[in-house]
Amino acid sequence: VIGSPGTEPRTVERSIELSIEDAPAETVAGRAEFLQQRMVEYGEVGFENPGFDADQPMSGWSTNPNAAVDTETFHSRPASVRIRLDGTETDENPYVTRQIPVSAGHLYQAEAWVKTEDVTAATKRGMATTGATVIMEFADKDGKWFAAGSYAKGLYGTRDWTRVATGPVRAPAGAGYAIIFLSLRANGAAWFDDLKLSTVKYYTMLMEPLPGATVDDNTPRFS
Repeated sequence: VIGSPGTEPRTVERSIELSIEDAPAETVAGRAEFLQQRMVEYGEVGFENPGFDADQPMSGWSTNPNAAVDTETFHSRPASVRIRLDGTETDENPYVTRQIPVSAGHLYQAEAWVKTEDVTAATKRGMATTGATVIMEFADKDGKWFAAGSYAKGLYGTRDWTRVATGPVRAPAGAGYAIIFLSLRANGAAWFDDLKLSTVKYYTMLMEPLPGATVDDNTPRFS
């Protein structure tokens, strides 16, 4: 933060060190059972034309004069959609959107592959810059905007194809659709491909005591 000029978000490089220790032999079987537990499950939500490969490449997606199908740049064949903004218009549309049916009460996560070229911070339609990213919000059963959701990490500069994903968000009561925004609230160019919407299910995991452990307590505690 101290070294940032403040004109755009700065990514901090992270590192991690690992040390490996032999587990006590009597705990190996219990650890194996622990690691076989399922923590989270993703289920893909099917919908039309997630990769702009239909006979009408923009089928199911909104139109935008700043966006076009690109058959020469793609994450997977045969095409992607490109949004290009240069800041010359006062009301540039930074979005390509679509709505996908969802069930209230379920958790959802949206993701896409994004490629950028010379993306710099810029305010669009009076809203703060987000770079090139994917946004998920919700509409009611009539398709009218209903509730906020989650933003994936925004990309700036020139980046090769990068997967970005929103956080899991629970569709609120009354929601009928997830609204997916392929968003370039910035200047520059961004390509989007292979959108994916998934349901997310979390499971309760037994942390301790591990299976087979000896518990020296007549009122054992479980985590």
